[in-house]
Amino acid sequence: MTEKENMLRGASSPLNNGDPYYDLPPACQAHERITYRLVELALFSQSGKEVPGPDKLSFGAIRLLWRWSITIIVRLTKAAV
Repeated sequence: MTEKENMLRGASSPLNNGDPYYDLPPACQAHERITYRLVELALFSQSGKEVPGPDKLSFGAIRLLWRWSITIIVRLTKAAV
């Protein structure tokens, strides 16, 4: 692994001190840990009243898409990671 790759992985997946079961995903495999349940938790554990970010896409809109096609949202999340 290169120095830059280690730096980027450390910044995007910081070590969780105090959690003995935490481990950094192997290079190029972080997307494999994303599951339907993790995406659902991330989506529905947030307040639906949050202000949209620069992309103008609110949790409410993504939640509507979730109901339309769970598979597509999970695939998009994996691709983004």
